[in-house]
Amino acid sequence: MGARIILLYGKQNEGKTTRLLEIFDELNKLKTVMAGFAAPGVWHNGQKTGYNLLVLPTRNLLPLASIIPDQNPVQHGRFFFNQATIDHGNQLILNAIKTKPAVFFIDEIGRFELESHIWHDSFRLITHIKNMTLIVGVREQYLAGVKEKFKLQKTTDFHISTDIKIIIKCMQKLASLGNQD
Repeated sequence: MGARIILLYGKQNEGKTTRLLEIFDELNKLKTVMAGFAAPGVWHNGQKTGYNLLVLPTRNLLPLASIIPDQNPVQHGRFFFNQATIDHGNQLILNAIKTKPAVFFIDEIGRFELESHIWHDSFRLITHIKNMTLIVGVREQYLAGVKEKFKLQKTTDFHISTDIKIIIKCMQKLASLGNQD
């Protein structure tokens, strides 16, 4: 058995990243050892024009993807990705495999990982790490595909509308059960 995996799902632009960061803030109050990243959207005139990588817990912001190809030569879908930021995100995951924080956040696993891009390889590795809880944002339409692709047989899934207290309580229960392995 590998990591305890919580899949936080919702529709596109429904608030997965916001909810992920709310969970991070609540766990931070409990002095939980955490790491990971979120991918907040970049908006211009009401249109999503890209994504940043928000490194946790430092809150450093790195440019991840843009609809403008200027400095981002790697294209997936309609976005051009910054390879240095992808490499940094993958390195964060690989570092967590070594340091084993109690909780690691990944926002998000979806279409590109199902096509074996972006966080695919490092995510596959981290799902096998014991005594770690992963909180992973997943677009609702990709939930079944992510479980199948990464052979995630035992996950705890929460829609983003779930009360945050319920999610935290579940995480605490999962962590205490995990320590008995």
